This record gives sequence, C-alpha cells and structure tokens, in this order.
Amino acid sequence: MWVDINGNKVKPNAMGKDLFYFFIDKSGSVVPEGSTTWKWLKNDDKAYWDSEGADLCNETGVGRGWGCSGSIFDNNLKVIYQ
Repeated sequence: MWVDINGNKVKPNAMGKDLFYFFIDKSGSVVPEGSTTWKWLKNDDKAYWDSEGADLCNETGVGRGWGCSGSIFDNNLKVIYQ
C-alpha cells in the first residue's frame, strides 16, 4: 500500500519524503516497509533503514527511500534522516 501524504499531483512524489510504502500482513496489520516488524515477518536478515542499511532511507541510496516508513515508525514517529 502506498501513502502519498500530499497527493500524487503535488511534488516531490519521492519515497521517504511524501510517499511511503506499507504492506498488510495476513492478520490485517499495516506494517511499514523496512521496519523492525517488517524485517521479522519476512524472516530476513537484510538491513533496511538502520545504520547497517542506511542506503535504504535516502534519496540517492540503493533503496531510494523505501525503508523510510520503517525508520519513522521505529523511531516514535520522528524523522531522523535527511
């Protein structure tokens, strides 16, 4: 599920800035992409937004902002990235 917090016709339309990605698990919970919960549910050991995988929560990194939803929710709804 994509969430564009200012509408798709208003720029920047960029992951981690105004566009965020979530998924719905089998129990119906909404889980932020790249969050600790997302990582656990996928049974994956890849890093996402944290210091090990910081490239997934910035504009030019490998993930180009995909992990920023997880960063915000794992940090008490605070934006701690640039």
